[in-house]
Amino acid sequence: GASSRARELIERADLAIREGRPEEGVRLNAEALQLGPTRDEAAAALYNTACAYSRMRRFDQCREPLLKAVNEYGVKFSVVLRDSDLAALRESREFDELQGELQGGGGGGDAVVKLRAELQQPFLLARLVVLGGLNLGAVAGLFVIGSKLAGALGGAPGADPLPDTLRNLGVNVAAVAGLSLLVARDLRARGRAEQRVAREEELGRLQVELGPRRRVPLSRLRGQRRPVVVAGSDRYIRDALRAAEPFRAALDENGIVVVPLPLGGGPRRAAGASPSPAKGRGFGGPSAAEEEAA
Repeated sequence: GASSRARELIERADLAIREGRPEEGVRLNAEALQLGPTRDEAAAALYNTACAYSRMRRFDQCREPLLKAVNEYGVKFSVVLRDSDLAALRESREFDELQGELQGGGGGGDAVVKLRAELQQPFLLARLVVLGGLNLGAVAGLFVIGSKLAGALGGAPGADPLPDTLRNLGVNVAAVAGLSLLVARDLRARGRAEQRVAREEELGRLQVELGPRRRVPLSRLRGQRRPVVVAGSDRYIRDALRAAEPFRAALDENGIVVVPLPLGGGPRRAAGASPSPAKGRGFGGPSAAEEEAA
């Protein structure tokens, strides 16, 4: 029947992909999906299609089948992170954008920015909650004291003495003003931290050439290397690399990668080239960053 035919096509597609014929695998999986496969078969066809596109480095086309496989058919995100067929996709800028849309992927870019900003200031949120609560209490106290002040000024029976009411009013006004300043200061600090992290995330999308056929976002070096981006004209970059040459062994020992980023100012050399290119990490050859839009 149609189901057995779909299963046969999916198995043939899987074999074609493993044997280095990803385009054939994509075609066979597309045929299988038109035959009304079971849920598990559809998941396999969609997921394997994404794997085939990853092998062909056609990362934009990985998006739709991988989203459906994970979000609609229950393929685990942990599988996406481990599968060697998706290794090229995981090193791409497209995966950074796709990850937040996949179930289990940890949320989008805004969520990452907020989380990293909170980790850099771990007690800021707790301080905001405490100060904000105290401020709301002081504001509520102002309304109570306001009614008492009206009674004292009007000579209402049983009203508190006017001097005591004015003193309490002054204390509450000072408390509201002081707490509001502290809350505003912490909100500004959180905003600055989020802006700083957002800039770092944007910089992390720069593509770094690690070899003839390997280009990954700068963020992939996080936790493994400490990149230092040298941005400027070709001459400035050459001078900076030449000045850093005596420290190459120390930089390499500490996992520091120097990444050239040409910004103009004369004829642009091939990425990472220098008058006397060295072979260590970040000095010429295999480590260069440039925006894909350039």
